[in-house]
Amino acid sequence: MEFNGFDRLDVMRWLRQNQQQEFDCLDIEFPYLETEDGSWLELSLANTQNCLCEFYKYHKILHSNGRARRCFRDREARSNSELRDIYETAPFIRLPNSL
Repeated sequence: MEFNGFDRLDVMRWLRQNQQQEFDCLDIEFPYLETEDGSWLELSLANTQNCLCEFYKYHKILHSNGRARRCFRDREARSNSELRDIYETAPFIRLPNSL
């Protein structure tokens, strides 16, 4: 499927392949997860698609072309400690100490 003359999957692949260079250009220190050997676990194509989907929903709401379907409540949110426990038990993933 095309968008403004570009194949959407090709755009997502480009974003995935060039993520670090683009973060560097924007002076963003992205908090990558780390593998067991300490190397960064870059965003996958699925992560990129998910981010673009969320951005699209935000953009629609911002420009009055859509509405939020869910209301998130603080009482339902997990604490940083609970999230850390979940991720630390996941295989081969280690969180940076900044969470």
